[in-house]
Amino acid sequence: MGATSGHSFFDLYCAYLESPAGGSRVDRCVNDSFPGLSSQGALAQQVQKVVSDINGSADTPVVTVDLGGIDLLSTPGCQPITGPSCNFIHNMRAILDQIETALATHPVRT
Repeated sequence: MGATSGHSFFDLYCAYLESPAGGSRVDRCVNDSFPGLSSQGALAQQVQKVVSDINGSADTPVVTVDLGGIDLLSTPGCQPITGPSCNFIHNMRAILDQIETALATHPVRT
């Protein structure tokens, strides 16, 4: 948020993954992020988009998930984020399970 074009975390991370230093792991990056979502929002709204992108590709060698800040800062009961009244761990496991299932059907390029 607030970075100039080409200098966001996504842009820099993608450039790294495309570079020899990053192992030339990808030839294209897709940003399915949606700022301000909690893990519950990501589970309800975004994970299906990610799964669709994985299913629509021939090869998905890298998936990066960055969640939890909104849960920690704005969700009652999520301080700490691993507390018993916080659903973050449950939501994240459900998100990762769906992504892992989608990835299991795709070969990884080496």
